[in-house]
Amino acid sequence: MKVHGLLFILLLAHIGATPSGAVLTGRITDASGGAVAGARVFAEPGIESAVVEGRVDPDGTFTVEGEYFGNIGVFAVAPGFGFGGVHLNIADASGLSGTTITLTRTAAVSGRVTNEKGRPVANARLASMAIVHPVKVGIPFFKLSGFGILPPTTNDDGRFMLEGVPDGAKVALKFEHASYAQEAVPEVAAGTSDLDVTLYHGVTLRGRVTVRGADTPVSGAIVTVRNAQPPHDTAFSGTDGSGTFRTMLKPGVYMVQAHAAGRISPGMQRVELRGELPEQQVFLSLSDKGAIAGSIQDAKSGEPIAGARVLLETAGQAAGAVRTGRDGRFRLDAPEGINTLHFDSVDGYLPPDTRALQVTVPARGVLELPGLWLAPVSDYTLRVVESDGETPVPGAFVSLLWPRQFGWQRGDDAGRLVIRFRTLPSDNRIIGLAEHPEKDMAALFALDRAHAAEAEVVLLPQASVSGRIVNEKGEPMSGITVGAMYADDTSSEALPLWRCVTGADGSYSWPAVPAGVPQRCVASTGRAGGEDVRDFNPAPGEHVDLGEMVLPGKPAATADPVVWKDMALLCGPQAATGGNMGLAAFYCGATDAPVYLEAAASMREQLRRLQVETVVVVNGYYDCDQDRVPVYRGAAKGQVTRVFDRQGRLMLEAVGLPPVSALRQSAAEPR
Repeated sequence: MKVHGLLFILLLAHIGATPSGAVLTGRITDASGGAVAGARVFAEPGIESAVVEGRVDPDGTFTVEGEYFGNIGVFAVAPGFGFGGVHLNIADASGLSGTTITLTRTAAVSGRVTNEKGRPVANARLASMAIVHPVKVGIPFFKLSGFGILPPTTNDDGRFMLEGVPDGAKVALKFEHASYAQEAVPEVAAGTSDLDVTLYHGVTLRGRVTVRGADTPVSGAIVTVRNAQPPHDTAFSGTDGSGTFRTMLKPGVYMVQAHAAGRISPGMQRVELRGELPEQQVFLSLSDKGAIAGSIQDAKSGEPIAGARVLLETAGQAAGAVRTGRDGRFRLDAPEGINTLHFDSVDGYLPPDTRALQVTVPARGVLELPGLWLAPVSDYTLRVVESDGETPVPGAFVSLLWPRQFGWQRGDDAGRLVIRFRTLPSDNRIIGLAEHPEKDMAALFALDRAHAAEAEVVLLPQASVSGRIVNEKGEPMSGITVGAMYADDTSSEALPLWRCVTGADGSYSWPAVPAGVPQRCVASTGRAGGEDVRDFNPAPGEHVDLGEMVLPGKPAATADPVVWKDMALLCGPQAATGGNMGLAAFYCGATDAPVYLEAAASMREQLRRLQVETVVVVNGYYDCDQDRVPVYRGAAKGQVTRVFDRQGRLMLEAVGLPPVSALRQSAAEPR
């Protein structure tokens, strides 16, 4: 039976009592592996739950009694040592043992808390610390008072001192005060002594928690308020005897949910706090709570799949998320009644046949789902041959246009290569370009899963195209991006085959156009109405002159200087140029530099065989530390690729990968 396109399942046969994942065990050590005297250990079974203290034996072995599943924080501390811990995702008993917590020497973080007017804020409380490096675990100080660990607070001058920070760690801190909105401070290094924190008078979120279907107030409920914007921190509040709660927050969008013993509110209620309103209200109802458990496995090997993400939706609202453990199992708390599970794609696997599953959860019971099986993504084997359909092309260059990848893969001596994907595009389209390393030959190709093991690409003599861009007055338009778009019968959007930039005289040319492929040449200023197009389908070896294309506007100023030799070397070896070496320079911004550097390292090795050097030019400041690729500091705007010949003259200005034939020509003897 289908309900709203989802598979509706009622699995009464799999409903049982909640299994007890009793007793967490492990060991606490110092950096050398020895036991730590005076260590204490705690477990936080979910951000909405109370902390439980365990027992630590003299040899460092610890035990924490209780029932544990899902996301659990386990942390420890000892005299002279900072907090340390681990974040566990427990699906069954296999995840309850073998945990090791390594403690390092203590450091401190200190600073001052002021309000928006710069005045000190006394009695601000440091509610929690999240260790984000080298491990990830939260330390909820506001839950530790009953264990004699008091949250640090500010003095009359607004100053605070946080001890117990692990030496060498980075932490995120959360401050709260009754008169101000909670404030999260990310990425604070251990040893920081001048941290400035500003608290703001925020918006009051007031609410009431009742039992679903009745107006009975729920006292002692924990209300979690998660920020929908980065850093996605969570605020907490508790209900009083009348079921009401109050917290102060900065304006923004928040997801609110309430928890109580055996009960949970259906889904996360979205609340938008606007700065113009001093207070907003929310009403939450609690349902009896059950659980959903299941497993995700490899359909080929039968092995469990760890790290698969499962999302819970209740009454059309997000209600939780969890990842599978090492055993492939997952478990989620859910309100009784109808809920929907959504299964994310997993790297290395095809999307699940059932992307969404509607289930009925029993009150105070467990719904055990049948196993979900995912098929691994197949490798694609490609063979590149010459136009005779038989002669292999050793070392063929292959680039993927969809899903787009920056860089080339190379064929072996028999013209074969294996193309691997972590995930396939949702439309299952795979389109690429194969190029000959020694001849002016290329071909566009498409792959499908039905022929993944034996695809063949036949190269043809490549065509070429040229033209000129002018304005209404016939004046040349320089710096205009011109490219060809391709769309097949199944395309939801066109793919760029090639893109280049016009020179000072408005002209452009592209020497490596795949033949026999209908394509649309598009010239655009990037503004509305600033576009002209030409359709063409070149024959093998044909040169196509598209003539003049007219765009509105005034001629641009002189293009960026391209004398890369005058730029400062940021890192890496000096570029090997001159003599018989051509050069490919990839220009990018600092944000994209890590991706470019990773790709350029592989490109440099590949292109050196063609007598072509590879450099990266980063526009603006970039903190660079690597030795594989020459990296220079430039001032060009945007992302562009420039190919220089062995005399240092600019041959081609492209967007994306340049054609292999142009790179080969850059190292050739001048004609």
